[in-house]
Amino acid sequence: MLKENDYKYPTTLEEYEAMIKSYLEAHPTTEDGLETIGITMSASDWHWMITLGNPAGFIADAQPDNGQWLIDENYNCTYKHASDDEKEYFKWPSRMYDEGILDPNFATQTDDDYIAKLASGRVVAITDANWHYAQAHAALKAENKLDKTYCDLPVTMNADDKAPTLKDWGGAIPSAASGQGST
Repeated sequence: MLKENDYKYPTTLEEYEAMIKSYLEAHPTTEDGLETIGITMSASDWHWMITLGNPAGFIADAQPDNGQWLIDENYNCTYKHASDDEKEYFKWPSRMYDEGILDPNFATQTDDDYIAKLASGRVVAITDANWHYAQAHAALKAENKLDKTYCDLPVTMNADDKAPTLKDWGGAIPSAASGQGST
């Protein structure tokens, strides 16, 4: 996806969506003849937090992973899925599903099915932590499908927000939106 866009990366959810759709239009199938999937998630078990819940906080609220909480500068806590921005964010995957961009099996596939889809190179974009998709990433690299690997992208809903992936948290860096591109 990034290669197709001259390696210009998206910073807003709107740009991310446009890049996914543009790639799907240009590449409805893979070189192997498989149907290209715009975006998928692993949501049939606890992995929903990694591919759906946590990215909502990163993208909608531009906040790090503090469990299920948004913590402001005064240490006030709010249940993150009650935030207005996250409520707005969850309309996005719903619409993507309705448009056929989000994998229709995202909520029922096993995590192994999810990783296998990523490893096949047919999924354009994900919202996932890099430790979770690392196995698929390694398989793509081993098959010399470097343009099908994934990289973190600094995507937020509001262009004025700084993506948590760009902040220095003094350790682990949260992942959110990821898209295909050479690493």
